[in-house]
Amino acid sequence: MPTPIGAVPGGTHLSLRYHVKAPNLAHFHPHAVIDDIDLDGVVVPGLRAEFLRREVDGRTAMLSRYSYSGREVFQAWGYLDEEHCRYFAVYGVDGRLEAAQAGCPRVRVLSDGERVAGLALRSASGVWLIATPAAELAAV
Repeated sequence: MPTPIGAVPGGTHLSLRYHVKAPNLAHFHPHAVIDDIDLDGVVVPGLRAEFLRREVDGRTAMLSRYSYSGREVFQAWGYLDEEHCRYFAVYGVDGRLEAAQAGCPRVRVLSDGERVAGLALRSASGVWLIATPAAELAAV
C-alpha cells in the first residue's frame, strides 16, 4: 500500500546508517508536478514526480518525491544549485521510507525493449526492489 503523507510521523525519519534525517515534507511548498516523467531518457508511463522547494539560509532546498502507479517509491533531496542529489531514500516493501543513502537514487527502468515493465530501486540494505504497475513492491 502507498504510504499517504498523513500517515508519516510528524517528525523526520532518522537513518540508522548515515544519521541523516529525511526532510520534513511539511516545511516544503509545491513547485511542479510531472506525470509520465523520464528516467535517463526513457519515459516511464505511470511515474509521477512532485518537486517541492523551500528557502534555507539564502539557498533553495529541493525535494523530489516519486510515485509509480500511485505508490510512493522514492524521494531525493538536496539544493537547487547543486548538480546532483545529496541524499535519497526508497520506500521499502512495508511502505515505509528506508534509511537515507548518499547521492542520487539508484533506479533502473525495466523494459522488454518496446514497453516499460517496471522499475528496479536499490534499497539501503543493497537489495533491489522491483516496482511494477500491477503489483506491490517486491524484493529480489
